[in-house]
Amino acid sequence: MTEGNSLSELDKQIMLIIQFVVTETIKIKLERDFVEEDLKEMEAKLVAAEINLKNIRKKKILNKNVLDKLIAECSSILAEVRTAIRELPFTFNKEVDQPAPSSSKKPTRKYTRKRAAKRGPGRPKKAQ
Repeated sequence: MTEGNSLSELDKQIMLIIQFVVTETIKIKLERDFVEEDLKEMEAKLVAAEINLKNIRKKKILNKNVLDKLIAECSSILAEVRTAIRELPFTFNKEVDQPAPSSSKKPTRKYTRKRAAKRGPGRPKKAQ
């Protein structure tokens, strides 16, 4: 009886892992704009899933071919996630390097008068 229960638990575990792997694959194929934290979280989950599958394979309960295919799928998704993580900082830096358009504009006359008023009457004007 206990073995039957453990098998069904194992089946549930495997189904969850398969479902996770499939959903992550779909996510990666559909969305290419991930935040770095999301990618690192996905990487951690996939590593855990891969380890779980390898542990299940060691117990030799299930068909080895099925597990091998799942592990291969898992590692291919992991590779995609890791390449996406590697490419991330470069896209971030491109956005950061460009100055904000508001900062490149010259301040309005009203704004400079305000600044001059704050400086007080005894100080010299700021060179322009």
